[in-house]
Amino acid sequence: MSDDGEAATRLDVRIEYVRPGNKAFEWLQREIGSLQGSGSLDALTVLVPNEPAGISVRRYLADRGGCIAVKTPRLTEFANELVKPVREGGSADLSAILEAAIVRRAIAESDRTRGVSPGAFVSPFVTLFRDLRRAEITPTVDSTASLSSRAAAEVFGRFRARAEQFWDLTAIVNAATRGLAATSRSWPSLLQRGVILWLPTRVDPSDARLIGAIAARGVPVRVALPWFGDALESGDAISRAAAALLVEKTGCALPPEPEPTPGGHLPRAPRVIRAPDPTEEVREVLRAIAEDLHGPEPTPLHSTAILYRQAEPYATLVRDALDAARLPWVSSEGLPLIETRPGRALMTLLAMARDDISLDAIIELLEAQPPPSAALPDLPIARWIGLARMAAVERGAALWLDRMAELARRKSAPPDEDDDSERAIEAREVAQAAARDAQRIGEWVEAFDADRPGSEEVRPWSAWIEWFTGLRDKHLGAAADWAPAASLTPTDSSLDGPATAANLSPRPPEQPSFLPSPEARRGASSDNIAALIDKSIAELAQIARVEPTTTLVGFIDALDGALRGRSLTMGRLGEGVFVGPNAAVAGLRFERVYLLGLVEGSFPPTARFDPFLPPGADGSGGFDRRDLARARERRDFLAAMAAAPGGDVTLGVPDAYGGRAAHPSRWALEVAGSRLPPEQAHALDAEAFRSLSHVWLRIVQSPIAGTMYARAPADLEDRRRGGGARWHASHLDLRDYPVAQREDLPLRRALELSRARINPQVTIYDGDLSRVAATARFASDLTRREQSASGLETWATCPFRYFLQRVLRVQAPDTEVSPWRIDPRVRGSIVHGVLERYVRQVLIGGSGGNAEVDRAVLGQCLRDAFSEIETEFGCAGHPLAWLRLEDGLAAELAVYLERDAEWRADNAVAPRHVEYRFGRFHDAERDPVVVGPIRFRGVIDRIDVSDDGSKAVVTDYKSGSAQPYRELEDDPLLGGEHVQLALYGLAARQMFPGATDVTAAFVFPRSTSGSGRAGDLSSDAGLEARFKKVVDAIVAGVRAGAFPQVAGEPTDRGGSRSYAHCANCDFDRICPARRDRTLRGDDRIGRFHLALTSEPSA
Repeated sequence: MSDDGEAATRLDVRIEYVRPGNKAFEWLQREIGSLQGSGSLDALTVLVPNEPAGISVRRYLADRGGCIAVKTPRLTEFANELVKPVREGGSADLSAILEAAIVRRAIAESDRTRGVSPGAFVSPFVTLFRDLRRAEITPTVDSTASLSSRAAAEVFGRFRARAEQFWDLTAIVNAATRGLAATSRSWPSLLQRGVILWLPTRVDPSDARLIGAIAARGVPVRVALPWFGDALESGDAISRAAAALLVEKTGCALPPEPEPTPGGHLPRAPRVIRAPDPTEEVREVLRAIAEDLHGPEPTPLHSTAILYRQAEPYATLVRDALDAARLPWVSSEGLPLIETRPGRALMTLLAMARDDISLDAIIELLEAQPPPSAALPDLPIARWIGLARMAAVERGAALWLDRMAELARRKSAPPDEDDDSERAIEAREVAQAAARDAQRIGEWVEAFDADRPGSEEVRPWSAWIEWFTGLRDKHLGAAADWAPAASLTPTDSSLDGPATAANLSPRPPEQPSFLPSPEARRGASSDNIAALIDKSIAELAQIARVEPTTTLVGFIDALDGALRGRSLTMGRLGEGVFVGPNAAVAGLRFERVYLLGLVEGSFPPTARFDPFLPPGADGSGGFDRRDLARARERRDFLAAMAAAPGGDVTLGVPDAYGGRAAHPSRWALEVAGSRLPPEQAHALDAEAFRSLSHVWLRIVQSPIAGTMYARAPADLEDRRRGGGARWHASHLDLRDYPVAQREDLPLRRALELSRARINPQVTIYDGDLSRVAATARFASDLTRREQSASGLETWATCPFRYFLQRVLRVQAPDTEVSPWRIDPRVRGSIVHGVLERYVRQVLIGGSGGNAEVDRAVLGQCLRDAFSEIETEFGCAGHPLAWLRLEDGLAAELAVYLERDAEWRADNAVAPRHVEYRFGRFHDAERDPVVVGPIRFRGVIDRIDVSDDGSKAVVTDYKSGSAQPYRELEDDPLLGGEHVQLALYGLAARQMFPGATDVTAAFVFPRSTSGSGRAGDLSSDAGLEARFKKVVDAIVAGVRAGAFPQVAGEPTDRGGSRSYAHCANCDFDRICPARRDRTLRGDDRIGRFHLALTSEPSA
């Protein structure tokens, strides 16, 4: 007899090919009965492919008479149990953290990879080395191999040498095999009646040897390999290879392959959903589940599976859709710790320790909702953003410290200390609160910055762990202090109190008490998360066996990997809809399976060239990772469909994927073709697929069509939207739709807004606040507190901008500024600062006269102004841009001052005042200027007076272009858009009552042509009267609640159409599109603004 025949006689090993699903469970029950015999309680072990499969097996057996003596471990758990006595006190496990650390060390030590950053190579090398170790292959490459292949082979050799001291899966299985060969040792009851290897997803050489060792102990072994009868592709290739390997290692007989049947690898009556995109694809699946739940024989939720290959975007879409539908679900993937709130916060905190403090990182921390025990100031995100904008700071601990200290100082100075009005008191309280918050932020920044290590600092792993634990507990609070995450299930007021006619969704039935809460379903217990995070951090100490020391960057990379590698359990099998990747259903069975995302290039994925181990590089020519990956993809696809033994399988095919048009994958066409006549199936391609129309093919043309023609709504919102769409399609007024009658739902206001937008008159949505004007504070604020000229100018330019800015106090968003361009506001502040210093010191102080000295003084004034701006605003922009600005301003201002000297000589005047303040400033020199019902305050840049006091000239500097001010020659007030000169001229007249010639002008110091002046208004009784009429008109408009949009004349800026008042408006993006027609045909509101231009001055 041959050796193989003797082995077959000696070993009781039998292999069979079994189709997953009901047949596999029936085969398992039959083999258990055969091995255990009648009434035996001896233990029998079923080696399952995954933990959910073990649960499924135990429940199946329990429903059919019990499974007291049947254990269902995975093969690695089984082997670990066998070698537990050997491992006690021995080497440590090769955890994912250690594995990655050894790979990094091997990359750093290898001559071929020395000097390269290991970050991009660690993950692919870890995957490659696992495959090589489990396949027991040593790559052999020669001089003709590629550089990447030779590098991978060398790194693998170094990795294997270091990894041998640890227990990996292969080492554990091999140890169990060696132990079984030691006949003197007694083994646990796991081997009493037999071992069944059931539907394994892979069989490695070490696994096959273990099976042989078990059988050599006289234990019967039965093996069920998954078989689909896939005659077209490689769906059965992995099982064939596993059978061949088992035969080689055990000497058993090769199992016969079942006779193939055409289409036998496909479900009997599959259905297909074709949707516009993944979002609608998922919603249609939820509608199908809802339809089934309302049917005569509903499928239990735990017998339904929603599977996908691409976690992005389907994992989040499916879970969110089930939450919105209030359907319980479980996930095979779990929730990685790095995606929990504490996990995200920890990594953000470390990123700040590495990269410096930034506003974006702080916002990420706050979004994670750290506990009150954290040192991080517990301020709303909007408050952080607002204070950062006030302080003009974005990144850098030093800047945060300086700017927050400066902001606290500025806000601590009480504004309008003598004003006891309600608004002034409120303003002081707001400023003081800002000062306190800025101080708190500064103190936290200082404390955090003190805890940051040096970027290149090297420490032992234990020191980094101790540092990080202290940093976490101090600045974020311990993980155990974190409150459970708020439920993601949407709340709805219609579920509170009795149902009404307006509520189209009846109260849902109470969930059974055994269903977990959303928090429990996610494993979101703070204790649970805390324990797992602490365990992950503690495991980092193992890396010291490989790398005694590391840098902060290395520590962060290791912790990132640790938190990604450990997940929270998300529910238990049988408690809701099963959600997960299609590769996770080996050994499971359901009544309904939905398989999503079958688009070309993604399901299955395009096979990629292996740069590290191309075919043949292993030395045997039999290890092609691409072929193996293709076979696994096909096997997992067929297994997912076989998980519904009754054939109730639905495939999802989106028309667009990742924002781009997509085609159905060849596997989707294969399944769809099984429902067609042979001649039509052979000709089926993407174009023909789109033209199909069958009862088994559900086509969703659009989101509206999907909800409108849904057989059952996916959730409450879907029900409301679908009802509204059908109501509208029936030519009924949507305002009469019951949902539109409810004030607590947005549809009513949306319909009102829609009708208002086509109304030729101004409405409450675009500026008509007349209904609330009588009692609104904005109506009285104009006269209760002092005003600046800019406030009235804003209303005269565009009342709607005034409403957003002055009434609602909407803060304009930050705009991206090129680093090569200095903010115009900063540039203007520099110009004002330089001229104030120069005029005060040289022209008023009398230190001028020497041209060279004057130029030196100008240069010093320029440097002082830049220093002050740096303190107040920061130096946002490239240093070269600042140098260019400084050089340019020095030249421009020198030219201006020469021109100014000529102008003063021609007009026989000299500077008398700079930064002249009137109104309720704490250092004001004059009382407010009263015009009609308004008290004005302001700051005049400069006043020049003649020697005899008969002539006074007001100057207001402008650092921009003079072009917008040319129209002042036609209308000195420009319809109220420029009242500043009139106001300042009136203030000068009150200050110099003896002056008979008072004028005011805008001066443009940076102008290189003309006089550099605009306006030159003569402040007389006529101008004052016109000014008063403009003020009265503005006050009347504000008191009436008139805030229409006034777009101005059409303009063409940069090739895009805009309007004069909108081109540079901060609120341009949120204004209605019909802004240019707002005043048309509405005398009731528009008359207030039109009154500004009804009587221009001559």
